[in-house]
Amino acid sequence: MFRSLIRKAGFLALAAAITFGMSAGYAPSGEQTVSAANPVAWQPGQLHIGSIDVGQGDATLIVSPEGKSLLVDVNQSSAAKIADYIQTVLGHKNLDYILVTHYHADHMGDYVNLLKNYGVTVKTATYDRGGDRYEYNSTLYQTYYDYVTNAANNAKRTRIYENDLINMGASMSVKVVSIGDLDSDTASGVTVINENDNSIALKVKYGELDYFVAGDLSGANYWNSAGGYGYADIETSVAPKVGSIEVYRVDHHGSSHSSNQFFVDTLKPSVSIISLGQNSYGHPAPEVVSRLTPYGKVYQTENSDGTIKDGDVILTSTDGVHYTVNGTTYTTKESGGGSTPGGGDTGGGTPGTVANILINEILPAPSKKYTKEFVELYNPGTTAVDLSGWKIDDIQNGGSAAYTIPAGTTIAAGGYYVYQPSSVFNNAGDDVVLLSPTGTVVDQKTYGSTGYDVSWYRVKATGQWSSTTTSNVTMGTVNP
Repeated sequence: MFRSLIRKAGFLALAAAITFGMSAGYAPSGEQTVSAANPVAWQPGQLHIGSIDVGQGDATLIVSPEGKSLLVDVNQSSAAKIADYIQTVLGHKNLDYILVTHYHADHMGDYVNLLKNYGVTVKTATYDRGGDRYEYNSTLYQTYYDYVTNAANNAKRTRIYENDLINMGASMSVKVVSIGDLDSDTASGVTVINENDNSIALKVKYGELDYFVAGDLSGANYWNSAGGYGYADIETSVAPKVGSIEVYRVDHHGSSHSSNQFFVDTLKPSVSIISLGQNSYGHPAPEVVSRLTPYGKVYQTENSDGTIKDGDVILTSTDGVHYTVNGTTYTTKESGGGSTPGGGDTGGGTPGTVANILINEILPAPSKKYTKEFVELYNPGTTAVDLSGWKIDDIQNGGSAAYTIPAGTTIAAGGYYVYQPSSVFNNAGDDVVLLSPTGTVVDQKTYGSTGYDVSWYRVKATGQWSSTTTSNVTMGTVNP
């Protein structure tokens, strides 16, 4: 049912996604980062991930330490810039893979031009979600389809599926964690209503360094009746598959319909990269930038008026622990780093910082064994944290009144703080939100229908939430 809706809405959605990207050679005045505009040659043993400045669209080149290459998306009117970037980094234009996250012009519009007129070749595969010539109703998509299905062009079109791995060598992994499924019209178990919802999402892992890129993945349940288009929230289902990461290539150019609060609070990115250019869509949305900045540095290729801000945003690493972004050095969370250059800070990894405090266990339905609900906080850091003025809420700005933690309350390093209210959290499902004194969401957990005298908990070994409750309740002590 929704597949036909997407097809019929194709030209309307294409108009909504039309780009205003810079053509090759355009150099507007404005803020510039000189080093960002000069990619350097890849070196053996180095991970290179370049968010290429292609205006209002996407193109990301990933090169593994072994030298395998993957280009994710090809914005329209950008073939010359992308080809030059590939040549500079690789010393040739022979890619192992190209992956098209979805069929909007700002993600696949110059694919044919790149291969046909700029000498770029594909050794192994052009990955997409598949579909026939009418899978998406646009001239650009049909031109793409005709080209990649013509064997004479040697494009090697290959349908890719959720949980597939792209072979980039032994030192790293690239896994598909979400994709629009042609057979069920779903992505990550959610019914799709927009081409963006179909976006292929990739989690890239190199040592301790985790990176996420997902085209225009949607993060809001939204319908515009006047415009006849909407989005489905795919991000919330994807977030637990991704977990905490170092670097987030921000979904949908920083749109207000993506990067929802739960998604951002789950990923806790130390570095976020927004690819955008001149646009009238409000990209990047101020509320999205506000969600990202408490966790770390936010880079933008351009400003919304098309002037260059950070230009090409280039990540490199040789050990999977330390990495640089446009020349600034960071350290992975696992090795004690965060968002501040050189490691540390509010980015979600420094021992003893505000962003480290976790909602660790929740018992919402006491009965016989327990007489009160409880929410347990945990400090995994190495120094105590002052919780004075922090708030624990069920629904931010709604539901029951938020509980304010009393002045002078601290949570010891490796210690716990337990809040025991009466009749605040719903047995049928609710949210638990932890807020700093300034109102910043520090952590959040949404749970479903819950039985009596059981708790939701983070698994000790992984730090991730268990998908089921336990009767082995451990209030104020170590979780199972």
